[in-house]
Amino acid sequence: MRIISYAVALSSILALSSLAIAQQAVKAPQATPVDVMFKLVRIGQGVNVPGQSSVQPRQRLIFASATDLPLYTFDKDEPNKSNCYDECAVMWPPATVTEGVQPVGGWSAIERADGLRQWAFNGRPMYTYTEDVMSGDASPMAMYMGSGAPKGHGVDDLWHILEVQPEEWMTLPQGITVEEILTAPGQVYATEARMPLYVFSGDVNSDEVLGEKWKPYAAYQLALPVGDFSVIARNDGIYQWAHKGKALYTYVDDVEYGDSNGKDLNNQIEIAWVMKYFIPDEVAIRKDQKRGGVLIAADSGKSLYARDRAFTDMQGGHHARGGTRGNPVVGRSIGTSQCDATCEKTWQPLIAPDDAQASGYWSVLERSDGQRQWAYQGYVMYTYANESAGEVTGHDIYDLMVNDSTEQLTASSLGFYWRVTTP
Repeated sequence: MRIISYAVALSSILALSSLAIAQQAVKAPQATPVDVMFKLVRIGQGVNVPGQSSVQPRQRLIFASATDLPLYTFDKDEPNKSNCYDECAVMWPPATVTEGVQPVGGWSAIERADGLRQWAFNGRPMYTYTEDVMSGDASPMAMYMGSGAPKGHGVDDLWHILEVQPEEWMTLPQGITVEEILTAPGQVYATEARMPLYVFSGDVNSDEVLGEKWKPYAAYQLALPVGDFSVIARNDGIYQWAHKGKALYTYVDDVEYGDSNGKDLNNQIEIAWVMKYFIPDEVAIRKDQKRGGVLIAADSGKSLYARDRAFTDMQGGHHARGGTRGNPVVGRSIGTSQCDATCEKTWQPLIAPDDAQASGYWSVLERSDGQRQWAYQGYVMYTYANESAGEVTGHDIYDLMVNDSTEQLTASSLGFYWRVTTP
């Protein structure tokens, strides 16, 4: 058996100066503190209906520990107070706060009677479950179910995962939703068409300074204030939604789901955050018309790539917006093992600082050389030595498994390939 490299590279050379999105300090609640992760799971089994396609369980975004264990809430707890001790705490260990880690957003550190400090989200203490194990299984079933289905969900009708679904935690007016916009990146207020909303810090009756691409987000004339949302009567006769007193707008160049093209265009207007996702200082997001966005190394502007398995049943679509981002189970099973010292002359690892810690979609893997490397949604990140800033020339470079006796690709797997990383 031998491995050959074959490139199906799509060039997408863009001007970095106009497209790189610099990270900015935005006053928005952080979604996760250090050592709390996101995890994609499916709960339940698909149902095969004769004559119809199978019905898959809905994929859910939940909170997890830094070791990839789902986090649960306990219905017998009181706000900011745990009622799980002794045998209960053995089966359901509290999600403890790492020394020196500070709460963010809706997260708080509560003091337990046993002396431990425990994470709570919106006042609900969080736990892991001893029957769950870290997901490292790259079998088809594990991939179908997500990064390890939470075994504790629904136990005794008292234990539940906490889905990252902010609209369940707040009161929203008709016509306003919450969407995960990964190019932002985070959860943001959005229109019914799932396009992001923006808040304007200026006077709505002088909003011509924004230009014609910014449109007031109109409310019904009889709409009433709801929660943090109010209605502004403008001089032009339009009734406009506002959030915490700031008027809401849409941006006409946001046309496809996942767009956030109005970000960073004007210092008086910013995206209407619900919660902001962690992104390392070493990483930024570059706009990409075809893919929506591309992760880049902040210092060099080079695109970031993941090494992924090329299964024979791999579906198409990873060239386009919303294409596959891989499976975290597969990413973790690959780790740093499939790019040796020779490989790293071409594919250069995105090194994480010694004090880097996991949060949200980002984790840190230990390398054999003692250094640490950033991973996104389970996949370690690399830049491509043979391209310049603003390019995407390394996408679809395959290392194919070939049977020497037949000169045919092996039936079980096409080996590995490199794909550009989209947020």
